[in-house]
Amino acid sequence: MLLLIYFVLIYFLFHLKRGASPGSFLVILYAISLICAVVIGYDYFPDTYFKVFNLVFMAAMLTLLFMPWNRFKYTSLIADPDPDRVNRLAKILLLINSVVFVVCLIFIYYVFTHVTDYSEFKNGMDSEGVIGQMPINHLLWLLAIYLCPTSYFLVPLHFYYLKQRNYKYSILALLFSLNIILNGITHFSRSGFLVFFVMYIVYVPFYYPQFATKAKHIMKFASALVAGLAAMVFYIITASRFVDALQYLESASTQSRIENPILLSLLDYFSQWYKNCNEVMSLYVFNPLYGELSASLPLTFGNKMNLIDYPAGRVEAKLYTLWGTHFDGFNGLISDLLFDFGYMGTLFCILAYGSLLTKFRPKNGVIMFHHFIVLGSLFVFPAMGITSSQLKSVFYELALVYAVIIYFYLKPKLNVSTARFR
Repeated sequence: MLLLIYFVLIYFLFHLKRGASPGSFLVILYAISLICAVVIGYDYFPDTYFKVFNLVFMAAMLTLLFMPWNRFKYTSLIADPDPDRVNRLAKILLLINSVVFVVCLIFIYYVFTHVTDYSEFKNGMDSEGVIGQMPINHLLWLLAIYLCPTSYFLVPLHFYYLKQRNYKYSILALLFSLNIILNGITHFSRSGFLVFFVMYIVYVPFYYPQFATKAKHIMKFASALVAGLAAMVFYIITASRFVDALQYLESASTQSRIENPILLSLLDYFSQWYKNCNEVMSLYVFNPLYGELSASLPLTFGNKMNLIDYPAGRVEAKLYTLWGTHFDGFNGLISDLLFDFGYMGTLFCILAYGSLLTKFRPKNGVIMFHHFIVLGSLFVFPAMGITSSQLKSVFYELALVYAVIIYFYLKPKLNVSTARFR
């Protein structure tokens, strides 16, 4: 409850000082999560000085994560990019993601028609056997998975082309950006829905006031259609995984009076990080993992190429030793960073993140397009902090790699003063 009050005060401070911004959206997102925690009975009361320190540290680190986003006012202008480069990039991304889209749909259809225990499949107990029987070439499947994170950048391109009244490219970009969701559905994860939601919401206010009336109608219709389909699939996954009310109510460490397992699982999904984060942080004994939680991509590829011996499941085994039953839960971003880098390392990482955003901030009220197109992938890092660190995901780390490539490809040689604006 104390953290909720703190975030409400932070929101008014952000909003009154600079107006609406992605920083305000982050505060609202976390406030809603904390409200869910209160409803479900996940409030947390520190009973030692060490736990009080951890709670204050967590609040301070989250504030440092939010503050840089307060500089990106939604009234900022977006500099027009080189249209030829953007068109070439869009064609490449649309081609790649059209293939990924088809592969994911085939995979999802096969999984939904052959898997009976969704939770067991998601937890990897039966996934290898099912994947081995898929009617898809294994190499093509791996290629689709590794290229799927390029769909992150179709979200801003959707708005760019909608503003340019190129409705064909805009609709295709929106359609194939759904690979963010489809990737999660392939293993019955609901995180893709949340990632897509925060990506879409953070970009809308920058362009919406500039849309033509027809473009606004198209966006509203497309958004409603996508939201409806996504909500239906989200419900199916939730209902399938948490159909046993008694089992879920017993497994969820809550005193909530809510007996509906689906509603309870949704509230649990959005709120468990707060209680878990504090409990996990109280277990820290100043012996960090030195980046093992935040280096999924190099560790995974290093192991596959036989450069290092780091088999799948090693980090989970370590976390089980350190965290017990919390090893596979949503423990929040700050607890993951703490165990990875320690207190000073966590502060350094967050300050480095803020420093990077400072380089991307609007200059004279203008955001360069090569900055704008990668903002969404950077925004996911704090926004998904209500679950855990996105750096634990190979999918997200690949998105950051593609962000660097796209950033330098679109980086113009013109000065801001000579660039055209929206």
